[in-house]
Amino acid sequence: MKRQHAWLIIAALAAACNGGGGKGDADVDAAESPDAVDGAEDAPEDVAIDDDALDVPPEDVTADDAADEDSGPPPETCRRADLAEDTPNTDPVVFWPKPLRAHPGVPFVFTMVAYDPEKDELSWSLEGAPDGMAIAADGTLTWSPTDAHAAASPYGFTVRIEDSRGAAVTVPASLAVSRDGFVFVATDGSDTAGDGSLDSPYGTIEHGMEILAGLPGGTLLIRGGTYNVNWEWERDGVPSPLRGASFTADAAAEIRAYPSEAVLINCESGHGIWAYSTSHVLIAGLEIQNASSGERGGAIAHGDHIVFQDVVVHDSNWSASANCTGFLLNGEEIVAHRCTAYDNYDRTSDHWNSSNYLVYTEDAGSSIFIIDSVSRGSITGYKIKHAGPGTLLVHDCLEEGSAIGFGAADDGSALRYSTFVGNDTAIHLGMTDPNAWTTGGMAVEYNTVVDAQGMALVVQGGYLADDLLVRHNIVKTDAELGATEDLPHMYFLWPYEDDTSAFGMLSDMNCFFAPNDDRGFRLGPGESVSFADWQASGQDAGSVWGDPAFVGPADYRLDPGSACLGPGRQIGAWPCR
Repeated sequence: MKRQHAWLIIAALAAACNGGGGKGDADVDAAESPDAVDGAEDAPEDVAIDDDALDVPPEDVTADDAADEDSGPPPETCRRADLAEDTPNTDPVVFWPKPLRAHPGVPFVFTMVAYDPEKDELSWSLEGAPDGMAIAADGTLTWSPTDAHAAASPYGFTVRIEDSRGAAVTVPASLAVSRDGFVFVATDGSDTAGDGSLDSPYGTIEHGMEILAGLPGGTLLIRGGTYNVNWEWERDGVPSPLRGASFTADAAAEIRAYPSEAVLINCESGHGIWAYSTSHVLIAGLEIQNASSGERGGAIAHGDHIVFQDVVVHDSNWSASANCTGFLLNGEEIVAHRCTAYDNYDRTSDHWNSSNYLVYTEDAGSSIFIIDSVSRGSITGYKIKHAGPGTLLVHDCLEEGSAIGFGAADDGSALRYSTFVGNDTAIHLGMTDPNAWTTGGMAVEYNTVVDAQGMALVVQGGYLADDLLVRHNIVKTDAELGATEDLPHMYFLWPYEDDTSAFGMLSDMNCFFAPNDDRGFRLGPGESVSFADWQASGQDAGSVWGDPAFVGPADYRLDPGSACLGPGRQIGAWPCR
């Protein structure tokens, strides 16, 4: 049975996360072993890779400044004046907090895990919070708890989140101040002589996780420094430290870098941090490098209600046939929020099985959210390996310099408000192991594609023929479009299918621009055609060909005179100045 349209699925997920939906002021109420992954899918052997692109970003990117990695220009000066008055406006979506914890004498820093479905600007305010607590423009709570605060704990307050068009949610929060429930790890600590306190920390992250797993909810704080690890969990009888841990929404677990301290997990062998067969875990502020264990990753979620926030993963390197990746995400309500992944790929192969973010949606109820995150310099930036009844939402993300920016086909999933710069192929709808869930019902909307050197949008044969929505995107390239398939195209759709007449694609309200509009659109086995002929065929009737007039280099907002703007047209990831 086919599912609802992708955009309806995403709206339903948003409502489920918030405990409701619709415009207004809403209140928010607070496995098995991983499947063996099949070998490499069939892929063209001539995927073009820019070797220089595989060396970004600069080596000095750390977890501390991951939050500064922005998926585009600052939103403060962008006003959604281009929106039609009747444009739907849904509430901001909030995934966390569970009950919060603070330790006397340790700075309290907590960033809300939230986003706006229409990418409206969000404002934050507190009501009834403890004296001295503040919330920043990005939703980060800060406070300086003391022993005196512990005596008056717990504290109840609310966080109000409102978008620029008036939709809002009010989140009740509970904060306990206590030394109980905290575990500390430091490079100069000891697993045998330490007791896990602030003054006598343990010495390894793995031991800290084992202690955390035995608590009814708690927080593991990792002091700054480099931790050399050799983890091979869930292999040869070695369990993951969090396996089976009984965390709940009311008693969740956190694994965090100590505030304002840089934590680097260096994988001398094996994989990085892993929340496996567990639930309600938040992992924040870590940098992980050099993972080298097949069918694993630098940061791995396999469970439910697991969040990675401000986590940086780079330089994973193993065989593409074993799916080399940075983040591996699988389960129900798995979130990568403000994360960065770069240079995660097999150094010996250009096969598209290497990726920065690898997603599995094969299980019923699975839902993966990659929000406000960054990908750079892999073979594939964001990828679904196995499709199924679950869904993926990639929202407000940046992909820069990977050979393929987004590679996936999954009925019910969506790619929205994201920016793709300097890819060979920006968006490749295919690649996922084909099955009944790769035939349709996917949405690609409100994205900005800049300087794709080959294809801006590819739909691979055999994928998404039932129901594909492509709308409100901006595609601009400096490359000359051409008629033959070895030359750049805007659209390269089902090029080897004999008959596409019954395919359910809707492409409209997009904006295209290139030095020429000659034969850059191909559907099925026929010849590539010009934009004018493409419109004459019945597609993109409301779309335009014209210079987007971006504000400046790497600033993909639109000037008011942009050819992409028009009455009621909401378009691209950065619609206006």
